[in-house]
Amino acid sequence: MRIITKKAFFLLLFLVISVSATGCSLFNQKPELEKSVKQKVVNHLVSEGYKENEFSVDVEYHAAGASKMGGPYAIQVKFNDEKNVIYYYKYDYNSKSKEITQYGVAPLQSKEDKNFKHAE
Repeated sequence: MRIITKKAFFLLLFLVISVSATGCSLFNQKPELEKSVKQKVVNHLVSEGYKENEFSVDVEYHAAGASKMGGPYAIQVKFNDEKNVIYYYKYDYNSKSKEITQYGVAPLQSKEDKNFKHAE
């Protein structure tokens, strides 16, 4: 049986690590870019009757956040006429309909406030 030389061993090791790293990164890719999801949220809100200048949308991707935020996308919407409230949305990217739904509301100041103008 022939012993592998040091050079061949390190070349083989480098190849295995490179393939492993590339393969692992393929599994961690985002289903969609945040910009695409943000546009879908904007389209959803416009379809609900809002104008684009009445709200702001923030979308962040968190691979580990699927169980905490209703999906890997943390979607927050603030309406200009209610700046002390954040509305949380989820994007069901696995479904055929790719539905966007509101799943939470959080007042930033008065926790007793229950009169949310934009609750769906």
